[in-house]
Amino acid sequence: MKGPVARYLGLGLALGRHVDGLVDAYYGPPELARAAAAGPPRPPGELVVEAAGILTALDGAEPEDGVALEPGRRRWLRAQVVGLHTTARKLAGEDIGYLDEVESCYGVRPERVDEEVFEQAHVRLDANGCKWRLRSLLAMGHSCARIAAAMGVSAGTVRRLVSGDTRTLDPGLLRAVHAIFERWWDKTPPERTRDERRAAEQARRRAERNSWPAAMG
Repeated sequence: MKGPVARYLGLGLALGRHVDGLVDAYYGPPELARAAAAGPPRPPGELVVEAAGILTALDGAEPEDGVALEPGRRRWLRAQVVGLHTTARKLAGEDIGYLDEVESCYGVRPERVDEEVFEQAHVRLDANGCKWRLRSLLAMGHSCARIAAAMGVSAGTVRRLVSGDTRTLDPGLLRAVHAIFERWWDKTPPERTRDERRAAEQARRRAERNSWPAAMG
């Protein structure tokens, strides 16, 4: 083999002698592996120059064994060599910023994401937990209307959560569900009046039909 591909393989193998795990597996021409393993490791500065030379060859459309590389393969190979070039520069002692290093090695420049974005993502994922908290309260006899009144939201909001129609919820509603669950998880509702008894019985029957477990065993 002769050309930028062979030089790329040799560069990777040479850098692998400096960075453990850089070459996860190699199935290429054995003569390249033997050449890379012979003698002491090549100095990082020398590898920086070699990587820069491969990039120049790729940008100049140098062929591999006399055959032109397809544009897509050339772009892919160039991106790999840029990453190896960056690794060699770091080994040679060059100070490369974290963002520049990641972009050179992976082709993507990291951007800081505000913590609030992750918090919101977790909140959206937690709707299922809120659904089951509310269902367990129904199993104890707390009706959707009673829960909603205590939370300060509409009964429809609670019903949609209980039924699973609401898949996401905002932080305020999440906190309200958690708060009412903490207050009532071990308490049954009052059943002093006829309406209270009917509401509690309807809530329990609905939970029983759907096999919703009570919060308190």
